[in-house]
Amino acid sequence: MAIAEKLSAEPPKERYDRIVMDEKIENREQHLKHLQGLVKRTVVLDEQADQLFARFQAAPVGRRKKFLDQLKAVERKIEAVFPQFFFKPKIIDDIIAVARNVHGKFDITLRRS
Repeated sequence: MAIAEKLSAEPPKERYDRIVMDEKIENREQHLKHLQGLVKRTVVLDEQADQLFARFQAAPVGRRKKFLDQLKAVERKIEAVFPQFFFKPKIIDDIIAVARNVHGKFDITLRRS
């Protein structure tokens, strides 16, 4: 989200051609507007994931599966949005590195539960 917000800032805080696969985009301005909508949608989904994770952690062990299933559903929705950003592979690799770190922290938390 931070990268997309940097692209959409006025003035932009990141170079479009460094981040986005230009060959996939017909109109830069339309894509920048689309990015703003994608960011809003992803933020809402991320907030849902945060709330579900908090509920998961607070729930008794026997009721956690329900929240875990809901969390996985939101995760799939977030994953479906990312290809629409059309970020270059190098940028995706950087995002994946951060996501792996976060995933590792989730794993540690889940193992403690």
